[in-house]
Amino acid sequence: MTPLDSETAMIGCLLVQPSICCDDTFSELSEVMFSDEGCREIFRICKNAYLDKNGAYDIASIASKMNTNCKKLAMRYAETLPSVSNWKLYMQGVKDAYVTREAIAKANDLLNATAFGNPTVDELQVLAENIIKPFNGVKEAESTNAKSAVDIFEQEQKRSPEYFKFGIPTLDDSSFVEAGDLVVIGGRPSAGKTAVSINFMMYMARKHKCIFFSFETRKEKIIDRMIAAYCGIPLSNIKRRCLTDEDKKRWREAKAEFANLDLEIVESAGHTVRWVRNEAVKRGAEVIFVDYLTIVKSHGNGRYEMTTNAINELHVMAQNEKIVTIVLAQINRQAAAQAPTVADLKESGGIEEASDMIILLHNGYEDGYKMILGKNKEGRVGTIDCVFDSEKQTIRELGVDEDGFQDCSGQQLPF
Repeated sequence: MTPLDSETAMIGCLLVQPSICCDDTFSELSEVMFSDEGCREIFRICKNAYLDKNGAYDIASIASKMNTNCKKLAMRYAETLPSVSNWKLYMQGVKDAYVTREAIAKANDLLNATAFGNPTVDELQVLAENIIKPFNGVKEAESTNAKSAVDIFEQEQKRSPEYFKFGIPTLDDSSFVEAGDLVVIGGRPSAGKTAVSINFMMYMARKHKCIFFSFETRKEKIIDRMIAAYCGIPLSNIKRRCLTDEDKKRWREAKAEFANLDLEIVESAGHTVRWVRNEAVKRGAEVIFVDYLTIVKSHGNGRYEMTTNAINELHVMAQNEKIVTIVLAQINRQAAAQAPTVADLKESGGIEEASDMIILLHNGYEDGYKMILGKNKEGRVGTIDCVFDSEKQTIRELGVDEDGFQDCSGQQLPF
């Protein structure tokens, strides 16, 4: 979508269904952010109507404010609008294009100053800083005073909590994951990171729209592992195309329920966090899985800096879009022998700082499979003993049967 397409689509949304987008649009966009004169004029008319009405307006109230040419443009933008549901994507496109234009203009100022003048060091510094300013955000920071905090707290206490669950009882009881949180699942190669995340996704997809962004594995392989876990069919039977009668029976009984899971798999090799954000917003995601961190395309000098930039961008995306973001990360190979810690995460610089929760996976073989809560901002940390079936790609808590019932007889809590 070109910058002009984003502008005309955003205007189309303001014309067709202002009630769903006008509050955010008029607080985050301004007239100067539109490069097209017609879009600027219609935006100004719509915003004035919004301010006059103290909220959403109707089309009739703005039509009388338009001249003939403006009405023609408005009709065209409304008729060619791809989808109102993607208004956030269009708004971001307008903001991105505006920031790019401003940065280019400031860069030209710097080039002209050096080519045709003799600027001082201080003048060059100001010009250079002006290039960066557009990237520092176009919306003023929001603040909350103590009185507002009281109101927010009391309103929140009246609302039933909506925490995202993983399907592991002790993990669910110990964590309070909300929209906008960033969760990291770490483990060494072949520790079961993808399998565990698939199990989490299928559990969450009963209630939430989930998207699995696979940067490493083809969708067919992900689907095979999902079917194995959901139906309890050995993965080797699926891969060899030799399902037993029992396997076929399990598939027949489960496929209708499986088909109703609200999830998508998106092959993402070579793409950036910005692309992930756009796809997540466009598809209406509530939870996304990113498999895995160090191969997400990012900028920076060296792997450490690129990984740090990627996790920070994912953190900002999660907060801004209110999407639970679950990111898979590698553990340094030299840490494979012992139970991992947060410090063992590969290129771990910004991972601990950016994340709200870190789950580390460890196959101790002799002492069993462990799920280690290495960081939990709003809950307890500790170790959960689990059973991981690599053949059926399933993970469950020790003492909890396959139907989710927990045997608590003689069992100590792991925390």
